[in-house]
Amino acid sequence: MTDENEFRAPFAHVPSGLVGVGAGLVMGALIVGLSMFAGTSLRQALVIGVVFGVLLGIAFTVLAMWTKRRSASPSITLGQRVNKALQKGHLPDNVHSAEWLSKLDRSRKFWKVLTTAGLVLYPGLLALGFVVLASGRGGWRMWAEVVFFAVMTVFSTWQGLFQLRRIRVLTDQLNAAPQENA
Repeated sequence: MTDENEFRAPFAHVPSGLVGVGAGLVMGALIVGLSMFAGTSLRQALVIGVVFGVLLGIAFTVLAMWTKRRSASPSITLGQRVNKALQKGHLPDNVHSAEWLSKLDRSRKFWKVLTTAGLVLYPGLLALGFVVLASGRGGWRMWAEVVFFAVMTVFSTWQGLFQLRRIRVLTDQLNAAPQENA
């Protein structure tokens, strides 16, 4: 895993302005759709979508420029190596076990908190949606929100457990490595 190109960001070669234009168009269209969903007129939705699409496009351009400048370092960080190993599911050669175990432990704590937060937040919002529906208010929009929060409950739980399993696999590999060499 020492090939520098393996660690290149997916949008590293895309000009920042193009990232901003694409993000602005997508976000503007999403905002138009959400505005229409909220019951605004087409004219209002288009104005809101264009204004926020332009602002978000500018923000994404600046963010892309900042990210490229920040990650332009010629060296590859331990965090990048750990993330790549988590994606691939196996350790690269010549790892320093103490550093990797520390980084994986922090990652495990992060994903535990995120998974727990998802298991509290989304079912809570789902229950609130059912309360609104039971009261006879909400209509089809509330049903859409209930479906969304149900999907997010399942997805966030699956994602958290999946990442925690990946972290556990790498931790087990690191813990088993010295025993294999002995």
